[in-house]
Amino acid sequence: MSVLHEKPAFMIELNKRFVLPLYNICFAFLAVTLLIKGRYNRKGQTSKVIASALLMLLVESAQLGIENLAAKHLYLIPLMYLNALLPSFVCLYILCSNRTLGAIKNGLSARHKKLLKAKT
Repeated sequence: MSVLHEKPAFMIELNKRFVLPLYNICFAFLAVTLLIKGRYNRKGQTSKVIASALLMLLVESAQLGIENLAAKHLYLIPLMYLNALLPSFVCLYILCSNRTLGAIKNGLSARHKKLLKAKT
């Protein structure tokens, strides 16, 4: 009887053991993407390292929150996988593109400026 009562905890633990190695890949992609695709600065890469650490902290805190929610609602288990894989795929897309992160940021702002000019 007690084993059936603890089945959701076993399900979460099983999926957690599958997902946790994926976070190693995700964190590596986050660090590499920000360090390689960011703009070059002669003063150093401190801001890039801090930004990647903050993104890793954000992904890790989301993982903890999703894990706690999935323990109560088992239908949220796929979010655990999505939280690990989505940042990895976004970083992989950015790494495979020919643009830097600064160029992407400037390109978006230039488009935004065009839209603002068109509206006025």
